[in-house]
Amino acid sequence: MWKTIILAAPGLWLFGCPEQDHHSGAPANTSTDTSTDTSTDTSTDTSTDTSTDTSTDPGSDSGSLPCDPLACEPGTIGCTCHQADTCESPGTCSFGRCVSVQDGMALVPEGEFCMGCNDAVDDACISHEYPSHRVLLSTFEIDVLEVTQVDYAACIAAGVCNVPDDTMGCYDRWDPELLSEHPVVCIPFDDANAYCNWLDKDLPTEAQWEKAARGIEALRFPFGNDTPTCDMTNFAPNDEPCIDATQPVGSYPQNASPYGVLDMAGNVWERTLDWYQPDGYERSEPSEIDIDPKGPLEGTSRVLRGGGFTSPETFVRASSRDGARAPWITARNVGLRCVR
Repeated sequence: MWKTIILAAPGLWLFGCPEQDHHSGAPANTSTDTSTDTSTDTSTDTSTDTSTDTSTDPGSDSGSLPCDPLACEPGTIGCTCHQADTCESPGTCSFGRCVSVQDGMALVPEGEFCMGCNDAVDDACISHEYPSHRVLLSTFEIDVLEVTQVDYAACIAAGVCNVPDDTMGCYDRWDPELLSEHPVVCIPFDDANAYCNWLDKDLPTEAQWEKAARGIEALRFPFGNDTPTCDMTNFAPNDEPCIDATQPVGSYPQNASPYGVLDMAGNVWERTLDWYQPDGYERSEPSEIDIDPKGPLEGTSRVLRGGGFTSPETFVRASSRDGARAPWITARNVGLRCVR
């Protein structure tokens, strides 16, 4: 459930996320990525992704006000740096950001960030990404890399996880020898959750995922605000896949979030704990701050984040959400990572 505290009267701009005057009657957007999931690498898969784009024109009737990015102090975890000794302990400088990575997991410190999309800085906002709102999260760690096939094979060997599905376009997608370092795909929510729990971890909440992806500066993409290219991430610009298949995790080091987390834009969609609700960001008091939100108590589908190799630019944005798939539905472009 969503846990909130009220910090000021409605209408006041607080620490970065102001009240947003957008239309509360926006149509429910229960889907996102409309790209065709057609394999050309090792199969003749002609299945299509189940999601569809019903986005509204953010410039027409949303009228949302900007959510100002929070100040990022150079040298702190997730913020800019020039060399290793300029980062606070235990951080180190990597690709111009202070990061702290241990045992394959990146540290995301306690603090606030602005969650959701605002059309003052993003021209691709979709109705279910409104409003941009304040969230306070406790410290957590998140996997730097998506879970690989060899990682998941160990869970199967332990008798905890099931072999990935070989239907719905997933045939030839499970080969932990040939595709050992590729992200595991074609597993339902329950198996993804069981894998993380087996390691004493969890699937991330939507809020954890989004903060790990964009930091406190409200970046459009994990790597910044510039339009991605096929050299930066594995996606489908203009619905034309760069590769049309998964790539080994960590293949795009420049596709790093402010906390050093890789592949949060493209390659595969990633599962979260949250049930999907199209108006889940709505609140009676715009000045409220959500504390460690867990999302709705029930629903019919779980949220996916990050976009995959069949996704155009719109769906690899850090605020993009997919709520079209029931938890048991699998796909060759849906994987996972864990938090603790």
